[in-house]
Amino acid sequence: MTRRRAVPGAAAFLAGLAVPRADRATLLGDLEERFARRAAARGAPAARRWYWEQALRIVVILGPRRVVRALPRVIAPGTARAAFRSLLRAPGASLAAVVTLGVGIAAPVSIFALADGVTASLPHDRENRVVRVSEVDRQGRVRMGFPSAVVDAWADEAVGSDRALVELGAFRSDGLLSVAGGDVGARHERGVYATPGVFRLVDVDPVAGRLYAEDEASGLPAVVIREDLAEERFGGARDAPGQVLGIDREDHVVVGVLPRSFGFPVDHRLWMQPLDGGDGAWSVAGKLGPGASASTAAQQLAAAAAGVGPTPDGPESRRLTVGSYTEAHFSSAREPETTRRIGALSILLVILTAVNVAALMLARGMSRSRVTAVRLPVGASRFQVIALTVLEGLFLAAAGGVLGLALGQAALQMMVRYVTGQATIVPYWLDFSPGARSFAMAGLLTTLTLAVAALLPAIRASRASFDGALRRTAGGRAGGARAMAWVVGVEVALSCFLLAVSSVVVEEALNRLRTGTDFVTQGVVTGRFILEPPGYAGLEARRDFLGRLEEAVRADPAIQSLALASALPGKEGAVVPAGIVHLQVDGGDLPPAQVRSVDPSFLPLLGGSITTGRLISAADRAQAQPVAVVNEAFVGQEGIMNDAIGREIVIDRLMPGAPYTATVVGVVDDRGVTPGAMGRGQPGIYLPLDQVPPASTWLLVRTRDGTSLFDVWKRSVAPLDPHLPLGDVLTLEETLRRGHGAATLFMSIFLTLGGVTLFMALVGLHGVHAFTMAGRAKEIGVRRALGASSGQVLREGMRKGLGPVWLGLLVGLPPGVLVARSVMPVESSVRSWLLVPPLLLLTSLVAVWWPTWRTSLVEPTEVLREL
Repeated sequence: MTRRRAVPGAAAFLAGLAVPRADRATLLGDLEERFARRAAARGAPAARRWYWEQALRIVVILGPRRVVRALPRVIAPGTARAAFRSLLRAPGASLAAVVTLGVGIAAPVSIFALADGVTASLPHDRENRVVRVSEVDRQGRVRMGFPSAVVDAWADEAVGSDRALVELGAFRSDGLLSVAGGDVGARHERGVYATPGVFRLVDVDPVAGRLYAEDEASGLPAVVIREDLAEERFGGARDAPGQVLGIDREDHVVVGVLPRSFGFPVDHRLWMQPLDGGDGAWSVAGKLGPGASASTAAQQLAAAAAGVGPTPDGPESRRLTVGSYTEAHFSSAREPETTRRIGALSILLVILTAVNVAALMLARGMSRSRVTAVRLPVGASRFQVIALTVLEGLFLAAAGGVLGLALGQAALQMMVRYVTGQATIVPYWLDFSPGARSFAMAGLLTTLTLAVAALLPAIRASRASFDGALRRTAGGRAGGARAMAWVVGVEVALSCFLLAVSSVVVEEALNRLRTGTDFVTQGVVTGRFILEPPGYAGLEARRDFLGRLEEAVRADPAIQSLALASALPGKEGAVVPAGIVHLQVDGGDLPPAQVRSVDPSFLPLLGGSITTGRLISAADRAQAQPVAVVNEAFVGQEGIMNDAIGREIVIDRLMPGAPYTATVVGVVDDRGVTPGAMGRGQPGIYLPLDQVPPASTWLLVRTRDGTSLFDVWKRSVAPLDPHLPLGDVLTLEETLRRGHGAATLFMSIFLTLGGVTLFMALVGLHGVHAFTMAGRAKEIGVRRALGASSGQVLREGMRKGLGPVWLGLLVGLPPGVLVARSVMPVESSVRSWLLVPPLLLLTSLVAVWWPTWRTSLVEPTEVLREL
């Protein structure tokens, strides 16, 4: 006998909902007969497709009318009250579902708000047409500085209405500027030399005065300042034009004031007219024309700059990259894809939340299946059962949505305060308020919850069989145990996947945040000053002043110890090509190394450890032989671990003219040199401060009795130079912490992701297992009456509860590891991945043990009394 093929159950159910009860049997029976004929003639797949088409047509045509007629019954006060009372009968499950949904909404809302804030476009540039131009060398290192001749060539040949770039701007920052004038004394300010094209890139208009032009010919160099700086210096924006500011000892006339909301290129308050003859490393930004591509712009720029100025790798054409200005500013070379994948991981968190809430609702629905099965024969319609369950889901979704938005806003504010508090400078365009994507994610999660957590239990409840309910005995197993096991397995797999990715990102961020902490940082206060021309033109002028400054500060009675350096430990120094002279092949590339100029007190002050040779000493003066101390990573890279002393090294691009050479006199450990990926040591070189005096210098001191460094500076340095300001005065720990804004942001996002994932796993596993054990309470009571001990019941319950967990770990961990390697393209340590299974197992043990232990203690007499 030929087996009759069954119609698609889901399609039949949907069609049955749209058709009135009186016509349902006739219509579905007719469809079933026609389905059988088509299956016999054309095959089962074609018949199923036809059946789905007919069912959807019925739903589209008759469904709206059916919904409108049934709506009064759904929203009737009696139905709503019944749904509310049903939720109150199981307050624990209802509260767990609301909290789970609320946390599940809060996490992606805050995460998306942070990600959107980081990748936000510039004001007046919603199409992200403003781009940044960078140069890439053979090692893939990004360089953003170009000679003025190259910038001029681009402006002449690669910009115009017929080109990919319609506007070009260049700016150059020499660090913090010493600014004096108006009602405030000398202070450090962030400013740049900027071409007029910079203002045209972002369509900014002054609130007072004007912008300077290409052919500005005023008596003094022109400067444009920001509104808040004008209020501090001159009392208001209207009073600022025509005033004179002393910037690095050179007078400038204020010609205009820009809005306080403006800060291009990052968050600057001064824009100065480029001076004739002034050169250096110019950063370049441009604006793409409508429909133009970044790749086309890069090709045109490379062609225009061919043969103009030196290139990193020789005379060949420049290798350029052109990308979104805001993304290029935030993303580092190590993690260009991280911000783009946060959204995908957040969507997985949304799915995990929906699965958790669905598991709670399904488990709760199974516990009510007998009640539903009894209600159907005594007069309740299937539609009433579905409406009641859907209304319960609506109540849960509404409560969870309100809680989620409130929690998301609070979490976002805390994360923003933390992240911005760790950053040295916060870009002016960042906006961390929840945007369209955040609310879209909240809506998606709510919709998924309704679709999965309300409709599925409703459909299951409406199919409850009275005969099946009567046949279920006290010793029978709770229905749907296999489905619940699959749900738990999916939960654990998703949790394992998300935790594997989060752990790798968090470990990388922590490695960066720990940079420099191996040094003795307690009690060290730092400040920065800049020796600019014309007062400090040339090495000899800087060397003389640094010597007099060190002598004056060291003589102050409040100073316990003191050191000078061009870069702090844990902060990246000048990265330039360097290597052992005779090991370099002619024409080959020198590997990069971090170079610092330090005085003899620097390494002893911070507890640096000498491996071999000696440290920099007071005898290493300008007239002595040039020497250098290198770290272990440098000698390891060069392959001279036991033969470094006396070797001659060459450092390129350190000083104007020929490469700088020095003799290695000592080897120290890698502490203090900013590490690479996953904390690997990076090559570092220490040079005597007297031999290579820097323009930008850090002062590190330990004071007695907590004396302010500003007071010491005023007493000791002001007599030497009353116009030289001291800036960035913070403790060394705070300075190091503020230098890792991007790492802090990523760590905050993925710590949130991991914490919410663990919470979801705990709540979901606990809720599902609690309902499963509650359904088996009578079975366990009978077994206890027959002689089973509570220990046996506990062990069996734990074994069955943790079975799906092991399956989820095996399924979820390998994909999580693979994706983590792609999200963070580094050799992450095995420690990150090995932490995930124990965390999930511990969470699972907590979630499974409590309901199992409570059920194992059930008294057999109480159960037998209810049978």
